[in-house]
Amino acid sequence: MQAATSGSAVAQVAAHLHTPATLAHLLAHSVARAPDRTALVFGGRETSYRELGLRVAALARELRQRVPRGGIVAAPLANSPECVVTAFAAFAAGVRYAPLNPFYGRSELATLFRARAPDLIVHNRDSAAAARALAEDTGGAALLELDATAPFEDDGGDAAGAILSVCPDLSPDEPALLIFTGGTTGLSKAVEHSHAGMVFSVRAHCTGWELRYDVERILDVAPLFHIWGLGFAMLAPLYLASTLILLPRYQPEQVLQQLQRQRATVFAGGPAPIYAGLLASPEFASTDLGHLTLALTGGSPCPQPLREAWMQKVGTPLLEGWGMSEGAPLVYNWRSRPQRPSSVGHPAPGIELRLVDVVDPSRPVPVGEPGEVCVRGPQVMRGYRLQENPAETGLDADGWLHSGDVGYLDADGYLYLVDRMKEMILVGGYNVYPRQVEDHIRQYPDVADVAVVGIPDPYLGENPYAFVVARRGGSVDVDALLAWCQETLVKYKRPVGIQVLDELPRTGANKLDKRRLREILKATTSG
Repeated sequence: MQAATSGSAVAQVAAHLHTPATLAHLLAHSVARAPDRTALVFGGRETSYRELGLRVAALARELRQRVPRGGIVAAPLANSPECVVTAFAAFAAGVRYAPLNPFYGRSELATLFRARAPDLIVHNRDSAAAARALAEDTGGAALLELDATAPFEDDGGDAAGAILSVCPDLSPDEPALLIFTGGTTGLSKAVEHSHAGMVFSVRAHCTGWELRYDVERILDVAPLFHIWGLGFAMLAPLYLASTLILLPRYQPEQVLQQLQRQRATVFAGGPAPIYAGLLASPEFASTDLGHLTLALTGGSPCPQPLREAWMQKVGTPLLEGWGMSEGAPLVYNWRSRPQRPSSVGHPAPGIELRLVDVVDPSRPVPVGEPGEVCVRGPQVMRGYRLQENPAETGLDADGWLHSGDVGYLDADGYLYLVDRMKEMILVGGYNVYPRQVEDHIRQYPDVADVAVVGIPDPYLGENPYAFVVARRGGSVDVDALLAWCQETLVKYKRPVGIQVLDELPRTGANKLDKRRLREILKATTSG
């Protein structure tokens, strides 16, 4: 590839931001800096940095005894103190932390570990059933139940030192995180990140958004099993010795109440529907958001009218960014730079950005011409792991990640995303691969064949939409099938509509013709 098409130099991380060697050092630094400050607020309970450090060290010692160096600790946990403690304990113990969506169905969880079982599954009371099922389906992995709010004894010792003493030779280059996403084949893949990569990532977040030590109060509703929730919303406040205000789920009235009550300075936000829901809430007009300095969005297109309405009513810019499980942040709207409509902004610190021809990746495209967005930088993954084909790393020979997203750069280096090369459906920040939903619907007794495409949604970006063919001599009750999907699929994978066809359209080569399906969908749902 040639020089970056924007012609601009790679941005640097702000010089005043410290560089912890590992994620264990990240937390230990803040524990030593502000032991009595509130690190975490959840459900009305406050956890100080000292308490968090001691709980992390205690669990890390147990993990060190039960899991081999570089082993896998799986954690099917919703937002909770257990999430935070387990993540940092795994980091401190020199093992790989694998956060899982506890709302997945049993078969969805089991397929994540089809190539290698976890060494230990940590869960809380709420996710006990999911953990037991995963253990059974992966060969009997050991279980550990955690209650991060149970009483504990403070021995008066050095909490920061206790974290670092568990694995004193921990290296920045060691793997820290396995986070699951979908691959181009439609099968989930485990994306591996090192300690150094994740540390650089949080420093890059803090640079462009000009976050401050000691004073930020960052409120999060994004799930901590998602790269945004973990990589920014959890790590950034704890890196800055500030406070993470963690909510268990998104409920507009509760979010507004906590933004005001906790005097949040940053709302980690997420996809556009979160902000649309807040603006539409009857509680919005009476909520005091005067302390909010920053609101962040990503994971789905953020319509310009929504940005303008938020700015008008709150007085705080709604900054959009772009990243993925394989690397974040990649591109975002910097706090000090003007936004442009429909643009996701400029490259984050450390990121080299190149756009190449979608047919001939060796040919860079000029400014203004659409091409596949490719990125390279310290926060980009080490590669895919737990693969049935270990040679499939996800990176090319020069270390570039080919995103599969199509975009273009303007003359000032702003990136605009316009399309995707992959069949992936992006639903409010979650990657949904049609094959996964199709394989699931094929289990329904009345369905002979199925194809899933994306239907546009003004705030979520897209939703899955299914076309099915009934078994010969039978019929498909669409309402019953939709209800079954509601019960058996995680929310963002559920089709929002289903059409029954006599047969699925195919090309001359007898391949499924999804272009024709999209034409049918447009014709039958427009107006």
